[in-house]
Amino acid sequence: MTITTIGSHTDAISEIAAGMRARRLHPAKPGRHGPPLWLCALGLFASPMFAVAEGTATPYAAMGLQYNTNVFDLQEVGPPPVGKNGTGYSDTYLEARAGIEGTYFLDQQKFFGTAELRRFDYNNFTYLDHNENLCDGGLKWKLPEVVDGTVEYKH
Repeated sequence: MTITTIGSHTDAISEIAAGMRARRLHPAKPGRHGPPLWLCALGLFASPMFAVAEGTATPYAAMGLQYNTNVFDLQEVGPPPVGKNGTGYSDTYLEARAGIEGTYFLDQQKFFGTAELRRFDYNNFTYLDHNENLCDGGLKWKLPEVVDGTVEYKH
């Protein structure tokens, strides 16, 4: 992930400070400078100190031409099915797929997911042309060296 900043940090801090001064209608009262310092420190120490978060996303694409000698898996005793180019049992089809696969680690927990689109184009049996959408995602969770498990959804 790339974050691009325009201008300098001191310009942004100056603008924020100017806005805060403009909103202040009366001088600050002693002892009322926001939440107590100990409350901020408590929140800092209550958060996990060594949580590691990292993730990856990998796009992919593939295309292949395939030949099937018996598309419908029929016995060759009756009349063959009729397609765009005549009758027959075999056909050639183009399969194209594209998707993205990702994982995100947060401490010992692993979030994962895959989204994929597929397209099938038949040469003879064009009424079999179709699209497929696949989705898979889940969480592999772990409690400190005692219990673990997986929650997953597939569509």
